[in-house]
Amino acid sequence: MAFKASSAEAAKLLQEIEGTERRLKQALKTSQPDEREVKALRTGLMGSYERMLVLDYELASKNQVEQNLWKIVFYKRIEEFRKRHGKTSALLDDPDKKERAKQALSQITAAFARFLDKSSRFYMSLLRKLLVACNVSLAGYTDHGEDDEGPSFVRCDESSPKHRERKKAMLMSSERCLIFLGDLERYRSLYMEKELERDWSAAERHYRTAALLTPHVGNPHNQLAVLATYCGDDLEGMFHYARAALVPQPFATARENLALLLDKNRQKLEAIVAAKPSVPPRIALEEKGRRRREELGVRFVRVHGMLQTHSPRDLEQFAAEEGAMLVQLVATLDADDLPHEAVLWMAVVCLFSAADLATRAAQLSHIASPAGPPHPVLLAQQFAVGVALKVLSRLAVSARGRPGHLQAVGVLCAWLHFSPHTLSSPPDADGSGQLRRELQTAAGALVDLLNLQKEREERAGGASAWGVDEVLPEDKELAGFEPLAEALGGMEGA
Repeated sequence: MAFKASSAEAAKLLQEIEGTERRLKQALKTSQPDEREVKALRTGLMGSYERMLVLDYELASKNQVEQNLWKIVFYKRIEEFRKRHGKTSALLDDPDKKERAKQALSQITAAFARFLDKSSRFYMSLLRKLLVACNVSLAGYTDHGEDDEGPSFVRCDESSPKHRERKKAMLMSSERCLIFLGDLERYRSLYMEKELERDWSAAERHYRTAALLTPHVGNPHNQLAVLATYCGDDLEGMFHYARAALVPQPFATARENLALLLDKNRQKLEAIVAAKPSVPPRIALEEKGRRRREELGVRFVRVHGMLQTHSPRDLEQFAAEEGAMLVQLVATLDADDLPHEAVLWMAVVCLFSAADLATRAAQLSHIASPAGPPHPVLLAQQFAVGVALKVLSRLAVSARGRPGHLQAVGVLCAWLHFSPHTLSSPPDADGSGQLRRELQTAAGALVDLLNLQKEREERAGGASAWGVDEVLPEDKELAGFEPLAEALGGMEGA
């Protein structure tokens, strides 16, 4: 039931919430907190927080009710579990305590599973109420909300300027609910499943939905990057950190998180090179393809790590590492081991490095020297064009069309051609001239392949891969990505 409340009623409830928060804080200060009391206080707060959000959404937002709800009721409970789980797991190494520790761990895990189930139901219900109030439908979220209990929000009136502003804020609340739902599923996989059997798909679904709902926000992509690092996928991880960093509302620590990934990536490549045998072992084709893709991703990210750090040593070794990566790219394409999603990730990472370095060109002016290596900005642009040319050259000799690959390379070429950062006041005039010629070559090759793809589809009698209703990568996967928005703006102006 949706209802309105007087400001006096909301203010009174807010005072009650603050009093309960103080009692909970005091209860947790004792050396041995009363678990029943703590549970009762948190349960009471959960209901009061939700009621406060519904009674007076604006007042609740000003007093960070939504953030306190997650932090006090849910996240602190998760932290308590993780500490207990860690301490109990450590006892498994002691033969005298192993059996008791296993029993205790089983009880802790079962209790945590019940907590996660209850928490997910709460946030799914809150999310549905928010989306219904915003008149937004999301498959899998808003189609089973008839049984939601408790108060519901007043629907936003699109004709009211105040309600339109409220809707924007409520959509951000919906995004946070999706992030919390994803986090709950992530913790479930971390602690409920064996390491080799962990399934991140439930968490990923919530994070991806959040990214689609609020493409201008970096938080969902940061969480997707975290999942990618769990799987050891450096390429997808860097793609999502790039997306998290270059949006209108970037994730606060996206660049710091990316720096950590790049440092681990450097160590990973060193380990791969050191462990590579002189004679390749005989392994199954599927495993061989997986290793080939993994090494390609590691080498690709390493090249961008060298551009981001732009140390004298990295710049001196850049050409050799770039060459090794391009060889690996050709081998992977020729073996048909590179999915189109990976090509899109590579295109976006190239885009990120070139755009990011270009915006910081003034800070990098001390690097340029006539006798030294080319400027990092030019290196990033040359590498992006080089990747596009390699992909296009292999697609040209491929026996079958790959529309997904062409779309991804098309995004990269469009950005290189229309971006205000590309080829503007280049630090190396000779290098930029060659870059222009290579970009023209790439654009011509792309057009030829697009025409060839169209001819193949017409001969086959099938529908075009780029129909009128086709959702392009930049319409969905890359929505909100600022460098691409600039390029699309230039394209429309042209």
